[in-house]
Amino acid sequence: MTPQILKLKNIYLGLGLVTLASIIFLFPHKALAADLSTQLSGKILLQVESHGEAWYVNPVNKRRYYMANGGEAYKIMRNLGLGVNNINLDKIKNDKTFAKRFIGKILLQVEAHGEAYYVDFSGTTHYLKDGAAAYEIMRSLGLGITNKNLGLIPLPIKNINGVKSEKKTVKTTQGDFVVDILTVDLSQENLEVLSLTASDSDCRDNCPAKSLKDYVAESGAVAAINGAYFCPPDYADCQGKINYYFYPFYNSLNKTLINEGEIKWLKGAILVLDENDNYYLFPSGPDFKSISNFESINKVKIKMLISNSPALVQSGQNIVAKSDLDQKQLTAKASRGGIGFKGRTMYWFVAKAATVPDLAAISSNLGLDVALNLDGGGSSALYYQNSYLVGPGRLLPTAIVVREKSGY
Repeated sequence: MTPQILKLKNIYLGLGLVTLASIIFLFPHKALAADLSTQLSGKILLQVESHGEAWYVNPVNKRRYYMANGGEAYKIMRNLGLGVNNINLDKIKNDKTFAKRFIGKILLQVEAHGEAYYVDFSGTTHYLKDGAAAYEIMRSLGLGITNKNLGLIPLPIKNINGVKSEKKTVKTTQGDFVVDILTVDLSQENLEVLSLTASDSDCRDNCPAKSLKDYVAESGAVAAINGAYFCPPDYADCQGKINYYFYPFYNSLNKTLINEGEIKWLKGAILVLDENDNYYLFPSGPDFKSISNFESINKVKIKMLISNSPALVQSGQNIVAKSDLDQKQLTAKASRGGIGFKGRTMYWFVAKAATVPDLAAISSNLGLDVALNLDGGGSSALYYQNSYLVGPGRLLPTAIVVREKSGY
């Protein structure tokens, strides 16, 4: 057994899910990777590079559904189930040749009490008695999948309450700009906004990075935007610090603040969202001091923290000082991303052919109370409902996502 296969086997042992098929699947053929939705139709997938999260690929629309827990698994089973009468159900249970017509499907016993069953790929029928039973059966039948391959299978398209997108022309004194805008209504209790990093700890060179689509797939999000400035591999002067980002950035999933030691040196701003979805802008990052200091003073926990330069708007006023900008920020007309707030609404936006001062003017004209510049140019990316509104752009070391909380 090669060391690579042995490593994968150890991953599966940790989940109690070792099968030869599972291990082989992690090295798909090109043809398989090109159409995973069809190849894996009806299968249960386990996200082995994360925490073994379970997904079901619906044979009807070839999209994947996240089974966060027993209740979610049972709800998915019932919502996606195919009604079957008692005669056919008995035939499916006792005749594997007949059962193979229903492989990968969830069946509902419509002439009884809507009992749910799943037909696995051997033609065996499993009774999904309740949420706990459904979850355990589905996990026991799961096939391991890498995060990259999982990201190739689309999520269901959902019109999530509180998340909207639009493309509009924003008129300013500096010109008219086409802007892609995504808004998140923070008064909606079903939503949570997270700041994410590809690395779990500080990194100075060859740092992890991934596509915005992968951030969405791995976190179960519905939308995302690129994060802070970083040193991309296609810049000659970035050799020795590829994908490094100086800016402090909080990983909301593992509750780690990357580059925390840089706060005292930061020539940029810090934007915070607390657990109650209240926002705080520190135009001078060092004024933030530390997470412990912030949480002690405000008596609240942090949920999201991002930083970049410069802050664009504070208290509704354009606060960009051109003397603080470099030449590219001042003059280069490129895609420019930003994040801001107006009351209880969060704005993510990417403007075309704009400078940083242009982006500040756009933020003011959108009526934002506060706004922060994000990375732009070849790193610009905005993702919503399984597709890019802007991008995909480069692989990113940081991102901001919004997802639906479990149970909604």
